[in-house]
Amino acid sequence: MLLALLLAAFPRVTTAESDAALEARLAQLERAVRQGDADALTALASKGRVQVDLRGFADAQGAYAPGQLQVVLDRVFATLETRAFTFDVEAPPGREATFFASGTWLHRPRGGGPEAHQTLTFALHVEGGQWRVVEMRATP
Repeated sequence: MLLALLLAAFPRVTTAESDAALEARLAQLERAVRQGDADALTALASKGRVQVDLRGFADAQGAYAPGQLQVVLDRVFATLETRAFTFDVEAPPGREATFFASGTWLHRPRGGGPEAHQTLTFALHVEGGQWRVVEMRATP
């Protein structure tokens, strides 16, 4: 009887529900990067520390708490204008505890200048029942 009550109180999340939640989170991340929205991107991140490696254009490398992450992302989006960003996700997430998603980020300096592109990779992990960004890195 107790087991039945516990199972009813804590319904299992199916793989399909988890996949849908991950797809929704990836869409939110895409939108945040495209719009240069540091607030939205920080809101999608872990409530703990996020491992960041944005060397080359933000000189940001290390593990950042949410407030610190906000400052780093504010600086990035204050200096760079996003021209395009889309994840290159082909494989379904399956049952992995951590999911990695990479996309091409096309940007240029605010006020004009040559466009550049980098690969942004995000690692997402389920935290508190939600997919959260636990790592982000940029590579040429």
